[in-house]
Amino acid sequence: MTWNVEEIKTKLSELSSPNPEIEAIIKMMDDGVSDLGIIGKKVLADPVLAARILQLANSSFYGFTKEVKDVDMACVILGANTIRNLIYTLVVLSRFNGPRQDTQLDYTQIWRHSLMTACISQELSRRQNIDFLTAFTAGLFNNLGVVLMDYFYGDEITECVREARQERKHLVSSERSILGKDHRALSAIVLECWSFPQEIVQVLNSGSEINTPMALAVSLGDVLATSIVGNCIAGVQLHCIAPCKVEASGVDISEVPAMTLNGLKLFKELASEFIPKGKKNGS
Repeated sequence: MTWNVEEIKTKLSELSSPNPEIEAIIKMMDDGVSDLGIIGKKVLADPVLAARILQLANSSFYGFTKEVKDVDMACVILGANTIRNLIYTLVVLSRFNGPRQDTQLDYTQIWRHSLMTACISQELSRRQNIDFLTAFTAGLFNNLGVVLMDYFYGDEITECVREARQERKHLVSSERSILGKDHRALSAIVLECWSFPQEIVQVLNSGSEINTPMALAVSLGDVLATSIVGNCIAGVQLHCIAPCKVEASGVDISEVPAMTLNGLKLFKELASEFIPKGKKNGS
């Protein structure tokens, strides 16, 4: 099985649209507007987006000692690319916070795991002098494909989960054996359709070739997230990372506990704004 890009685009177009304020900001930025003053004024029209931007600007993610109270200043601190990615994050969370009726998945747990992955990934990247902003976004959407498969290919993800449980395999391994592709490749296609930066798309599209510092940081962040918040799917681990890959990443193993704790601190700061309060298991 291969992901049909045109089919996926059609399925995406059938999802509910973001509110008019969000659509206006996306169009403006897609048209090349980068004036953060103009963007800040547009952001104020959407209270939820404004709250999340302030939350992120005031988090330990940036480490400012004084509270940022002004949305315009927050936009300057974050920058146009981060604002754009945050807007798409908001769109994704709003579109996928309600599971399909017969799902086996706990969407709240998936987003908890995703945010924890993002927080640890950015901490790992920061210590290695890699672009931690890109690592955060890539970590946040690393397992978006699980939700997308549940929405668009429900029978297929159910079969993959069943095999992973029965044979005690990682979900990625089952996906590759049954479908020939894994959910991260689907994440990459969707983010490319939404014009996310290529650096993020490439991390998610690395497949089994996890051989760049960024991809290694996100993969290790994913595994560490499981140790803190549990599996995305009950009884199934998404994937693993070989010890030789960890060694090759240049991460100092002795520093991993401290980096994980820092990631957990950021997670607690951001969870209230980034984790949608959706229903689970079709309930």
